[in-house]
Amino acid sequence: MRLLLALVLLEVMDKEPGIVGFYVGAAVLGCAGFLLGRRRWWYALPILALLAVSFMGTWAEWTDPYVGPAIASEAGTWYPYHLIASTVIAVVLTGVGMLSRRRAA
Repeated sequence: MRLLLALVLLEVMDKEPGIVGFYVGAAVLGCAGFLLGRRRWWYALPILALLAVSFMGTWAEWTDPYVGPAIASEAGTWYPYHLIASTVIAVVLTGVGMLSRRRAA
């Protein structure tokens, strides 16, 4: 019975992105936003929209009264800080790309 209870509790993070996934996704989207933003500033807007939707979806699950405590018990209380930090990294990379435009030769 105890094993069954443990398996039920451990099923939440199977459906949620892990902390490493946050940073890998931030690196990929941030680099894509950087490169697109250097080309034309408005090319990076879909990347920013994707980051916003992804952040809001994960944050909504973290603040859910049923799913949030299960995530906290399984992934730890630092989980939302990693979510915020990885999103900020991707947004900053995209913003730097948007602001540092390539000069025409």
